[in-house]
Amino acid sequence: MIVRMSKIMVMGPLDLLIDTLALIERLGIMQIDTDRDEGTVDQESADQPYLLDRKSVLEHQFYENLGKKIDELFKILPPAKHISPEHVSALAPDTVASIIPDHIAESRKRFNDIVSIQQEIEELERYSIYLDALGELADESETHDDIEWIGVQVESHKDLVDLQDQIESKYEGKVVVEAVTRDDGDQIAVITTERELFHDVLKTIQEMKLVVYRPPEDLRSQPCAKQKNIITRRIGEKKGMLSLLREQEDNFTRKWQSEYQKIRNLVDSQLSLIKVTAAVVRTRMCFFIYGWLPASDFQLLENELEKQFGGKVVLEESELAEKDFSRIPTALHNPVYFEPFELFTRLLPMPPYASFDLTPFIGIFFPIFFGMMLGDIGYGVILLCIAFFLIRRFAGRRNLKDAGKILFISSLYTIVFGLFYGELFGTIGHTFLGLKPIIFDRRTSIIPMFCFAVAVGVVHVILGLVLGVILSLRHHLKKEAIFKLVNIFVILCLCILAVSYFTPSMTMVQKPLLLTIGIATPVLFIVGGIMAPLELLKNVGNIISYARIMAIGLTSVLLAYVANYVAGRIGSVWAGIIVAVLLHTFNLLLGVFAPTIHSLRLHYVEFLSKFMEPGGKEFRPLGGKK
Repeated sequence: MIVRMSKIMVMGPLDLLIDTLALIERLGIMQIDTDRDEGTVDQESADQPYLLDRKSVLEHQFYENLGKKIDELFKILPPAKHISPEHVSALAPDTVASIIPDHIAESRKRFNDIVSIQQEIEELERYSIYLDALGELADESETHDDIEWIGVQVESHKDLVDLQDQIESKYEGKVVVEAVTRDDGDQIAVITTERELFHDVLKTIQEMKLVVYRPPEDLRSQPCAKQKNIITRRIGEKKGMLSLLREQEDNFTRKWQSEYQKIRNLVDSQLSLIKVTAAVVRTRMCFFIYGWLPASDFQLLENELEKQFGGKVVLEESELAEKDFSRIPTALHNPVYFEPFELFTRLLPMPPYASFDLTPFIGIFFPIFFGMMLGDIGYGVILLCIAFFLIRRFAGRRNLKDAGKILFISSLYTIVFGLFYGELFGTIGHTFLGLKPIIFDRRTSIIPMFCFAVAVGVVHVILGLVLGVILSLRHHLKKEAIFKLVNIFVILCLCILAVSYFTPSMTMVQKPLLLTIGIATPVLFIVGGIMAPLELLKNVGNIISYARIMAIGLTSVLLAYVANYVAGRIGSVWAGIIVAVLLHTFNLLLGVFAPTIHSLRLHYVEFLSKFMEPGGKEFRPLGGKK
């Protein structure tokens, strides 16, 4: 539901301005109006925006620079863990400003050292792999004064063949290319060349843009066996240095990151306070703060002002003018049942204050559509258990918890419609428990299910059009309201006409209905323009689109039937159970994602397009509470 807002003014002596703003921020229930029309205060009092003095300007610059430095430090440090920034930091902002440059320099140096050592370790490990490959081809116990080896990384067998063809053909047998396959399947090409050809061969390989394994500069003159021992020792030393740096980084993070996060929150708060101070209107002796707050919180703010200032600061509620409605911020508050469905409305633009909160409509129809599509007692019970797990396991993560609650509600509707359809894991309920459908069997009643789905579509689309009519009247758009009313009337006539073709006793109403529709068509052109018939056809197409409820439901029940049929024909009880579980699991996964996606589509496209208005401004109270 959209919370009813009050337009208010807080006024008092100029010397109490900062204290008043601090109180408003602490309560977190009022949004300062920074887009106020001039002339609200008596012009004889020379109203004007509150001008920041030099001290306030310097304070703003100080906090802004401090915030940038903290952000710079956070980019260097690893992600924060288990930080509780709600408490006040033990450090003063001035103290933090004096120590943070050293912390940034220290952290950046440590970060660069970590990156450099990691790169060195990677290079040494790559070269160590090459030495292992070389040891399989060359006798390292012998000296080879006239021979050099070059290791080359090859990505595929084709690269290896190309390398062999180019090198061996160019140097006519003076250079040999051999391949060594590692345990992980990768290949290393080892090139054996005469010392005098070494640089020429190396240049050829580089022109082919292949990766060459190069030894460290100080080891190039050492035998391979000695290189291997030195590199192994160096890798160990580098990993020890890396471990020490990681430990230092962790110690610094545990000690300082929480404090810096608390200071960052304080910086945001102070900057917000200074910003809204500039939006305050003042006279020579008084200040005037204009803004919005939920009507239910008016008494709370009034009581707190009276308690702290003893009547020196006064709260007044102003009457809303029509021009205010485009500026009123929107705050949503829904009952416990509907609140989880805000997960879906948060994906949409915030509705204007004078519009409708979309959450209750999605909260009513989404689980109904979901249950109509899946409609199986067994699947519903499984989803109920999964929902309980999500709610308990992710109690501190709002989106996952809301998803669990939505799944819980939808699974209840799935069980209810499963009773209506007489389905428990498809036909198992009928076979073993004698379960029978209350309304119809979906496998054999395709036409009734189609009519049922389309009837739901009629109700849903017409409700959307009715809400569109209400909004049009609120905005004094009478022509648009009449156009939507005529659309509703014609759709109802078409529905009755469609029913009459299947009901012989209603054939007498067909001609009057056709005549009525013919009369209504020119009215559509008058109030809706030349595109009016297309809009009507679009609405009819939207209604027919609800047939997807029948189609997806039919797919689900047929897959469940196939799972039971295949399992029963295998011949082995345990093999049949395994096959049935696998196929039912697959069907359940489809039965969660397909109804979710298509239910949302029916809301976002077919339903909300009839009345949804974008352009709302989210309610953002000073202090961050919502």
